Amino acid sequence: MSESSYKQTFNIVVEELSEMMSRREELENELEKVNRRIENLHHSLNGLGELFDPYAVVKLAKQRPELFPYLSIREDMGFTDAIRDVLQSGFGSWLTAIEVRDMLAAGGFDVDKYKNVLASIHAILKRLAVKGEVETRSESGKAEYIWKKATHRRSGATY
Repeated sequence: MSESSYKQTFNIVVEELSEMMSRREELENELEKVNRRIENLHHSLNGLGELFDPYAVVKLAKQRPELFPYLSIREDMGFTDAIRDVLQSGFGSWLTAIEVRDMLAAGGFDVDKYKNVLASIHAILKRLAVKGEVETRSESGKAEYIWKKATHRRSGATY
């Protein structure tokens, strides 16, 4: 092969690389739009579900876990981190300890291995509130918790 054919091949590769970089940017922009739409749909599901059944989304997550891939709790994940994951993926809605428990179970976390799982969840939620990771309120006599998304984020994503 001559020097000119190497240079010609080099230029062809540069052009293809440029095209692929542009294509990747287009795909990343499209993925960002799709992710925003998915987030909006999750918010819609949560809001609509609340209108007829406060556990509608939890029930749906149990039936259709593929719609909630972020609720896939890893086996090696500790209890507190699993609760953080649930709160961070709670679509910006207030959750009770019972809802947290149900979402943990829907995500595959073994809640049955704990003697008094709700007491443990309450203790962890209170600790997270003291640390400033969650906000708390009392609604109809029940404590509810929400992730403070403005100050805490998971994997750089906004929830």
